[in-house]
Amino acid sequence: MIIDSRKLTSLRTSIEARQGEMVSLIRRLVEIESPSGDVQGSRALNDQLESVARTIPSVSSVERIISPACGEHLLIRAFDRNGDDDKATLILGHTDTVHPRGTLSALGAPRIEKDRLYGPGVFDMKASCVVALESLRVLTTLDPPP
Repeated sequence: MIIDSRKLTSLRTSIEARQGEMVSLIRRLVEIESPSGDVQGSRALNDQLESVARTIPSVSSVERIISPACGEHLLIRAFDRNGDDDKATLILGHTDTVHPRGTLSALGAPRIEKDRLYGPGVFDMKASCVVALESLRVLTTLDPPP
């Protein structure tokens, strides 16, 4: 699929318009401590991600998959108008961090310095989870969609 420059400009404008919402969501996710194996943190984080995923028109289903003693996984299906898994695209991520509970108290709330957001788990990989969801949202606007 070839996208002309006007459409790319429109997509960029859409993304820029949602930047504040994206940063807000990343902050909320970072404020949920979710070290590996923390079932409560995993569920709380996935509550947020599921809520956002359900607002994206191209998302057809969100399934929570229990992983005993670890938490939950989310399986989000999008653009499967015909239920055709043969043409599926996989976006993979994780919601656990290497930071133990209490790290947020020690470091303080997520903060922005010089246009960068800092906090435990921002880079790996909570911001990437938000970018993946926003990618689905933006791709929904393409005609034809992926």
